[in-house]
Amino acid sequence: MPNKSGIRFYRELRDHAETATIPVIVVTGITGQGGSDDTERFLKTRGSIPPPEAFVPKPIDERELIDTVGKLLNKEKAAF
Repeated sequence: MPNKSGIRFYRELRDHAETATIPVIVVTGITGQGGSDDTERFLKTRGSIPPPEAFVPKPIDERELIDTVGKLLNKEKAAF
């Protein structure tokens, strides 16, 4: 992302009332294996940021991304 880190962008999303409740999927290459535990530890070192709803590792597996989006949409739908 030009001029901004993904962490900063994520923090800004969570800090604004208009975007704070939008579900977020973090696409990460931090571990190379998609280990969400490592990514969560990394985010915790960046201040008090609430965890995202999901993680998807790089390189992106199309099926995994689609399944993850579907799960979040179903979760949102069930909340209504």
